[in-house]
Amino acid sequence: MLTPQRKSDTATATLGIGAALVAITCCAGLPAIGALLGGLTLGAVLGLGLGALIVGALAWTTASILARRHRRARCDEGSDER
Repeated sequence: MLTPQRKSDTATATLGIGAALVAITCCAGLPAIGALLGGLTLGAVLGLGLGALIVGALAWTTASILARRHRRARCDEGSDER
């Protein structure tokens, strides 16, 4: 019959340390890396969205000011001719 052989305490301790390292890496390290990358991605998306919103508001304001100036200039030209 086969009899189980007893392993040394060093092999058992090494196996336990290796299992603990794998558990720490998988259960804590990978989610932390995922959260970091997710936060960066979310920050980039929100940053781009906010940037587009600001650029749109500036473009709208600039177009409004230019249209008002153009209208005033046309009104002033019309009053000179009368």
